[in-house]
Amino acid sequence: MKISILRIYDEAPHKGKGYRVLVDRLWPRGITKDRAELDEWCKELSPSPKLRIWYGHDPAKWPEFSKKYKKELDKKKDEARGLLKRTRKKNLLLLYGAKDKEHTHALVLKDFLESLPPSTAKIKQTDNLVLTDEDYEMLASFRFALRRFLAFSKTAARRSNLTPRQHQALLGIRAMQAKSVSSISDLAAFLILRHNSTVELVDRLIAAGLVKKAVDPEDGRRVILSLTKRGEKRLTALSQTHLDELEYIEPELQRFLERLRSYKRGKPAPAGHSY
Repeated sequence: MKISILRIYDEAPHKGKGYRVLVDRLWPRGITKDRAELDEWCKELSPSPKLRIWYGHDPAKWPEFSKKYKKELDKKKDEARGLLKRTRKKNLLLLYGAKDKEHTHALVLKDFLESLPPSTAKIKQTDNLVLTDEDYEMLASFRFALRRFLAFSKTAARRSNLTPRQHQALLGIRAMQAKSVSSISDLAAFLILRHNSTVELVDRLIAAGLVKKAVDPEDGRRVILSLTKRGEKRLTALSQTHLDELEYIEPELQRFLERLRSYKRGKPAPAGHSY
């Protein structure tokens, strides 16, 4: 597998070939999703906001920036290996937006990815795998438990005068607030929704007084979402209800996990377990 980097604005009409990954934390100005044709937007491997602001694309800081960024990446080896695994042996194309091609973090990331030793994990062969009746029963029961929890969640949301999608949006915004990544694009990725649909959803939540938006002080192109006091109160009550339900079904979930661990070790389930 070959790893290359390319400035997203400099692409030829035929497009770069391979598994296309945007490695900037912020979306490049003027680039549409159709034009980007991404396979993935990997923000977790980009420099932290604190490091990015400190660097400010100052070439004089490049040596120190490279060292600090490499230390950040050293703590994200699992995420890096996950990216390499997702390429499925295609050539990997790292896309970035900065004008300075000689002092871009994509160079550091490329070197880091190339330095990782190849994975020695063996793919589990399933051609001759024989599943037991107990395996099928466990999977069926687990799917039933998930569907039952989702049905509970939908009912709880509607009792709070929210649609399930509005509830999920509030939960996503609140979870992302602490990471300073609660933009509309981030929310769209979290909800697996198109950008336009996410904008409409956010507009309804703003009209209901549950969400507010503000311009990102670090990047005027970006709008940051957060919950209002009313939104916080509504989500807190709803989240407590969900946590109570999870606590109630915890023993059942634990049984599923025990059976799964036994399956991975190729051992039978503990005696007396039923699903």
